[in-house]
Amino acid sequence: MAEWSIAAVLKTAEAQASGGSNPSLSATFIFPDNPETHPSSHATRNRNNMPESRRQFLKNSVTTLAAGLLFPSLIPARALGRDKVPAPSNRIAFGLVGTGHGLNTAARFLRFSDIELPAVCDVDSRRLAHAAATVRRLRPGSAPQLFSDFQEMFASAKIDAVILASPDHWHAVMGIAAARAGLDIYVESPLARTPGESRAFVNAVTQHGRVFQSGMWRSSSPGFIRALAAVHARKFGQITHVEVGVPHTNTYAALSPNAGKPPAHLDYERWVGPGEWLDYDSRFVHYYWRWVACYGGGELADTAAHYVDIALRGLGMSHSGPVKISGRGEFATTPPYDVERHFRCVLTFLNGVQMVLSSAFPLGVKFHGERGWLHVGDPLTMPGTRLMSGHGPASAFVRLSEDALVDDVFAGSPITSAPAVTDHWRNFADSVKSRANTFAPAEPAHRAATITRLAHAAILTGRTLHWNPDTEELKNDPGASSLLAPAFRAPWGL
Repeated sequence: MAEWSIAAVLKTAEAQASGGSNPSLSATFIFPDNPETHPSSHATRNRNNMPESRRQFLKNSVTTLAAGLLFPSLIPARALGRDKVPAPSNRIAFGLVGTGHGLNTAARFLRFSDIELPAVCDVDSRRLAHAAATVRRLRPGSAPQLFSDFQEMFASAKIDAVILASPDHWHAVMGIAAARAGLDIYVESPLARTPGESRAFVNAVTQHGRVFQSGMWRSSSPGFIRALAAVHARKFGQITHVEVGVPHTNTYAALSPNAGKPPAHLDYERWVGPGEWLDYDSRFVHYYWRWVACYGGGELADTAAHYVDIALRGLGMSHSGPVKISGRGEFATTPPYDVERHFRCVLTFLNGVQMVLSSAFPLGVKFHGERGWLHVGDPLTMPGTRLMSGHGPASAFVRLSEDALVDDVFAGSPITSAPAVTDHWRNFADSVKSRANTFAPAEPAHRAATITRLAHAAILTGRTLHWNPDTEELKNDPGASSLLAPAFRAPWGL
């Protein structure tokens, strides 16, 4: 698969902007407590007439699809799905694991008529029923098969790809199982809970030849892409350091007291799965597990991974990492939450460039160069901020150190209200068909997640850590190293 690059993404964006289909990036956000209807009239296909599984068909069709890209006039429009009803062989069947935020992600994929969602899995039967009803609203006439066991779904459902939207502590276990089952994988960020888990995940994706996309959609955002292109073109001179801002959001402070034992509709044993066992607490099931260290990792693990990924791309370090890490932080004091609330970490790369990761900075990434700086995020609210492009998940906002830089940096790229020219979710679907690399492949996702966990280890130990980004090992620090290794509750493992 081809490596990710600014040039490749811009080429794809330009091709889409010059005539390719580009459905709106706006999608219904569907949470179990606030379902909304997303109109659609796409038909489902009759599987009984298929001589072979869709997955096998896709495996056998790479050559044909490549020929279609080179010689589209030789293939009837209906065979390519251009008459609005995709040919059966051109559709992709997705499975969904985790129906909280995962249902929103599924809705983004279901904007496209060549995507089906015939299988849904969740350990909460009430959420599962809500997800099934939502899919039926999105695709009238459909009847997704429902599972409480992801392993059963991977083994028996007729699917080509899977959306993994479980809590973080499940990502690697489920992802590796999906790769072994021959499924392509879209996984929400961060990639996994520890670097050891995420490295094993990446290796499984590579070993089994799977197409992979992380949920770090900013890699596909036109605004972020243009901002990174300006950094790579050295519009500000050589980059000297970069700031990554991830402010703390204390959204759990007003939650009700623990409701006690698990409700009958939740299989809590399976919810915990490979994670550390904590007695059920309604304050972290479902959404707020993000602020419990053994299941999530707070903003330093979750939100930070998105922006660290952008910073690494700007520095040309998406396949590497820092060599020295130091940091300090303050932890939550409201049980059961125990992650960093405030933090500042300094990560030094081999070339001397530093990344400063802090909860005190405004949200986003600020590249400092010899002749000025560029700050990109979504949104930025400080004075001087300009809308770079898009709307919703395609938007990006930029600030520049000098207004005079605007024309130079963004020549030929409108600053305001520019239409989206790339689509993160469409990119994954297209890559499933073409077997090309996605905008957000596994290795960069692993490297971004690793940095957040190195920062956490430095804060927790209070020591300066020395990291080898090639061997992915810490030097002479068994205690900190143990924080980076996989640890699973029996009988689970990789």
